[in-house]
Order: sequence, then C-alpha cells, then structure tokens
Amino acid sequence: MESKITSKTKIIVAQHTYGYPCDMDAIMAIAAKRGITVIEDCCLSFGSTYKGKTVGTFAKAAYFSFQWNKPFTTGLGGMALNK
Repeated sequence: MESKITSKTKIIVAQHTYGYPCDMDAIMAIAAKRGITVIEDCCLSFGSTYKGKTVGTFAKAAYFSFQWNKPFTTGLGGMALNK
C-alpha cells in the first residue's frame, strides 16, 4: 500500500470486507507517518473486531451500510461515525 501513496494522496479507505478486518496497525502507522487521514469502510463487517476492538473505531471516520444484503439490515440506509 505504501508504494501507491503519492503527494496527492489525502485519504486511505480501509475496506473491511466479508467480516475480515484490515491490518489496522499497519494502515494507521503508514497514515500517521505520511499525515494521511484514514476512513474505515465497514459496510460488510458490522460487528467484526480487530485485536479485540470493534471495526469502525480506529480511524477518523467510518461508515456502515444497512442494505438488504449486509450483515445487519434495515432494508436500506446506513450510518457514519466521526471521531
């Protein structure tokens, strides 16, 4: 991931997919070193944890989707979290 970062990179989107969290330690370390904001995409990982901590609580912001095909559904809609 770090080799793909350029001077134009402003945000890293950490996508936790199918309940499998990203390596948030590595992502947050790279982001901190480069001064880049991280946002977590938790649309397919509602309730998942990384090292005992719930996904969506690591980065500056996170978003969740509650569509019919997601782990937690309300039919449509979603939720955004901001630290």
